[in-house]
Amino acid sequence: MDGVALIVIGVALLALSWMCWTGRWRAWSKIAMLPALPIAIGPFLGACLLLCGIGTLTGAEALYAPALLLGATGLVLGLWSPGWYGPRWFRERSTEYDL
Repeated sequence: MDGVALIVIGVALLALSWMCWTGRWRAWSKIAMLPALPIAIGPFLGACLLLCGIGTLTGAEALYAPALLLGATGLVLGLWSPGWYGPRWFRERSTEYDL
């Protein structure tokens, strides 16, 4: 995949995660099967793709290791879904889901 495409997808994921984290878009928290995914995996995967894209374009292969570490951290947080993680509105939300 081209480095520019990785950067664009990474920035889009970071923007979407920012909307979810700040509460500008809250509807996903009631319909998601794993509700922490947009605020856990989204920012970390976005940063991972952004670093990989920058590393691909510039030839700085040293950015791949922190990128993979960020991706793994987001995956662990997304699957673990600890009660202390996330913004206040997310932790205090109703856990009734709209199936």
